Amino acid sequence: TLFLDETGEVVAGWDTELIDHIVWRDGLSVSFALQIARQAAHAERLRQLRKRHPHAYHRWVSDEDERLTEEFNAGLTVARMVEEHGRARGAIMARLIHLELVSRDTPVGQIGRSPSDEEAEES
Repeated sequence: TLFLDETGEVVAGWDTELIDHIVWRDGLSVSFALQIARQAAHAERLRQLRKRHPHAYHRWVSDEDERLTEEFNAGLTVARMVEEHGRARGAIMARLIHLELVSRDTPVGQIGRSPSDEEAEES
């Protein structure tokens, strides 16, 4: 449990399991920081995720939907679409389902061509 002053600086912190009760002095104003700590942790998780997937949790726009549909129709694999869109595999799959290009039970491995399929077509 963290406690902040009015400027947002941490003024105290204890392991929540160690706290039995808290008695405040008259006039002492301290804010509980649990919500702020959770927001900070969420922001850090998002920052780390965006290192791998730069567009994670950004809204899909119609242009990107069109590109994704074209890529799907061209036979790109989900792994390749992940690279192209900077999004996680789950996000790509969820959007393909949303666009009704695949069903919920479609295995990721059945989407697109494998590199060996592409090499065979070129021969």
